[in-house]
Amino acid sequence: MTTSLEVNREALAQGLRLLRKFVRATQGGEAMLSYGNGMLSIEFGDTTAQAPAEGTWPGKARVPGLALLQLESSLPPTDPVSFQAGEDRLSVGKWSTPCHWDDVAEQSSGPVIQLPANPPLTMILGLPQRYSDQDIARSGLDLMVRMAEQRRDTLIAQAAAIMQPLGVDLIDLRRVVGECIKRKNES
Repeated sequence: MTTSLEVNREALAQGLRLLRKFVRATQGGEAMLSYGNGMLSIEFGDTTAQAPAEGTWPGKARVPGLALLQLESSLPPTDPVSFQAGEDRLSVGKWSTPCHWDDVAEQSSGPVIQLPANPPLTMILGLPQRYSDQDIARSGLDLMVRMAEQRRDTLIAQAAAIMQPLGVDLIDLRRVVGECIKRKNES
């Protein structure tokens, strides 16, 4: 099976520069490429880059992250840039790297999670209490949940610094916030 996307070159190059800026060159691991709502999303480490795209990409491609950082210097001059993913390779022009393809059809069946436009932070943070990681990923919400968790952690750290003179620490705030999120999502 081969799947393909046509990706806006300028936005892709800008996204790859963003990844290179925020991901350490020594950082290993995989980068994940997914497609939804007309956007190619590239996640590596704690950073996500997106670029407008069109095509068929019914799953996720996992590639060596450090190899992906080399793609910017190998982008073809054409716009849009063609991405081709097969069972074991991701190709962009003459550049190619090993790839593991997770086909949506191969994932177990389960609910597709629907959220309103601009859902509240507490609603997003409540998803892991109500759904499995697979259900969240299948619904394309894994990045949204991860970003919400990062935002929650940042807010808790800021609040802990403010509350420290009163003897309130990070552990206390995590517990209170966790209870509030649970209560908000019980209905």
